[in-house]
Amino acid sequence: MDKVRFISKSNDGHRSAFISVFERILEEYRLNHTSRYGTDFFLMIDEDLRSFFASGFINLPFLRRTAGLFFRTGECFRTDSIKYKIKRLLFSLAANSKLYNIVTIMPHSIDQRFSQVSNGWIYDPQFWDIPYLPETKYIDELAEILINKAKGRQICVALGAQNTDKGFEFFARIWLSNPAIREKFLFVAAGRVAEGLRSIASEIAETGGVILDRYISDNELATLYVAADCIWSCYSPAYNQSSGILGRAFQLGKPSIVRDGSYMNLLADEIGHPNLPLPYDHSPDAATLLSSWKPPQIDQDALGKKIEDIRRRDVRTILAMLGIDPALYKSPLDTRPNLT
Repeated sequence: MDKVRFISKSNDGHRSAFISVFERILEEYRLNHTSRYGTDFFLMIDEDLRSFFASGFINLPFLRRTAGLFFRTGECFRTDSIKYKIKRLLFSLAANSKLYNIVTIMPHSIDQRFSQVSNGWIYDPQFWDIPYLPETKYIDELAEILINKAKGRQICVALGAQNTDKGFEFFARIWLSNPAIREKFLFVAAGRVAEGLRSIASEIAETGGVILDRYISDNELATLYVAADCIWSCYSPAYNQSSGILGRAFQLGKPSIVRDGSYMNLLADEIGHPNLPLPYDHSPDAATLLSSWKPPQIDQDALGKKIEDIRRRDVRTILAMLGIDPALYKSPLDTRPNLT
């Protein structure tokens, strides 16, 4: 049996990047694996709770570890459905047993209750993973098109699936509600638009915004980050968790727009990532705040040191989860692109 098995139901969203990152880390330290019995590592516990909890009991006779990353930890403390109370009970019991090692992808300082349902934490790996990923090729033509269309305005980019959870309708209402926003910013939405929101997406395009309603390649995604002055992460209250979009914005030194009081707002403040918190679903107030905001420039050298501190701490935590001595951590080459 493999010393470490990464378990994921799909390659959607975070998982494809996570698999690449964790395989790279494991490959680098494979010869230093100290556990005789190995680990089943669930890249996203939330996507298959049944298999995760079953794994703990299946692995018990073999003294094999069951570990994983817990994404939607905040759901344990929601009170609007019995399923969340059950989720809290299950994770509380699991975290206090010796069968599981449950790690949240947000610090417990964001919400002290996280410690009740998990054994530890790291930052979402997309806050520090770029050196572990394949090199990205930037598409100059795409960046040039956006910069020319912006005509000196700030470019605000919403990345990934354009749906209600990701705040796309709110994004659209802000753009459409205030001419001052359209004078100061170019709004760009890059990713497939949900069927019920295509009409309002057309309104954005008709008023001078940019809608890329299709799959966005890794190279295009990287180019959009480089071209952007700020990144949209102002998601609905139903999406109250960490975000890879916010993480990459942090790594690449791009200020973020977030929902006021959200976990992402608290997380950005904690790591010193420039962000503008907006009152969700209050388009006029949000437009006023945004129209008076200038996304700040970020010191890239200081940012690089901050990312390395986070990466060192998190990779050491991951190595310990995999049965590898965390003291063996070596810093990867920092390949963040030069954004000057």
